[in-house]
This record gives sequence, structure tokens and C-alpha cells, in this order.
Amino acid sequence: MSAKQYDLDVDAPEDVCKVLRHAADKYYEAQVELEGAWGEVGVGNIWTRLARKLDRAAADCEKTITQWEKQGYR
Repeated sequence: MSAKQYDLDVDAPEDVCKVLRHAADKYYEAQVELEGAWGEVGVGNIWTRLARKLDRAAADCEKTITQWEKQGYR
């Protein structure tokens, strides 16, 4: 994914969720790669923690978008 694909300057609110989820996926991958390279379980936990935070932020954004749509703004 290019730097533009991580950019939160997007055209649609849904795209914010996509960017956050993609970044989270990359962080999960980094955790697995780091543990594999070091051969030590837990060494990549910081990436997992950050990924979870991004996943939660994306879920919160999706909830906000759904509520906004229910109010008839879409």
C-alpha cells in the first residue's frame, strides 16, 4: 500500500475506516514477522496492541457513520 493509501485526507467517511483497518492489518503482520525473526514470543506485542487500538477506532468510526446515516444524512 502506498503512502497515499494510509492518508486520512479522504473523500468519504467510510474511507477513514478502510485506512485504519489496513494499517491495523499491517501492524498485525509486523508482530508476526518480528516474532518469527527474533524467535521470541511476545517481542512484537506492541504492534498487536497498536493494531487493536486502530481496529477499535475503525469500529467507532463505522458506528458513527451508521448513526449519521440513520438520521437521514445519506
